[in-house]
Amino acid sequence: MVRQVRSAVAWLRNNGAERGLDVERIHVGGSSAGGHLAGMVLADGWLEAFDLPPDTIGTVLALSGLHELEPLQHTQVNGWMRFDTGSIAQNSPIRHIPKTSGARLIASVGGLETGEFIRQTLDYAAAWKAAGHAAQVIDMPSHNHFDIALSLCEPDGVLVEAVRASIVRDAQGESA
Repeated sequence: MVRQVRSAVAWLRNNGAERGLDVERIHVGGSSAGGHLAGMVLADGWLEAFDLPPDTIGTVLALSGLHELEPLQHTQVNGWMRFDTGSIAQNSPIRHIPKTSGARLIASVGGLETGEFIRQTLDYAAAWKAAGHAAQVIDMPSHNHFDIALSLCEPDGVLVEAVRASIVRDAQGESA
């Protein structure tokens, strides 16, 4: 799935203009496993493999993402995921934060979620910031793992406003 998402970003960058899309910067987002995939779009090393410029990624919205997969190896999920140390290392976004990035991370997790989702979201955003990158954490105290994504249906909602503002700053050329 990680490769498919990265391929989709590359396809958009390379083919979106002829379909009327602004392809200067690609903005992505996801929730839960999608938050993990959003983190893997931010990860180092893959843009070069797709012959994409280093400034391809703009704003990334990661909601309740799984950014460190090691804890899953000790749960029932591993029965069907079959994680090993190599796949965990390769696919844990927190282990692949680039040294340089102009991308902006917006991270959020519902206050009614489990401690592990909260910890992973906050740890990932802190690691992104510690690397010198732009990161914003948005508190959603009354949301759970499922309705946090539904809040994106609110045109004036805090997450929609944060993403909108970040994309506008990006379009205006403001640095991360």
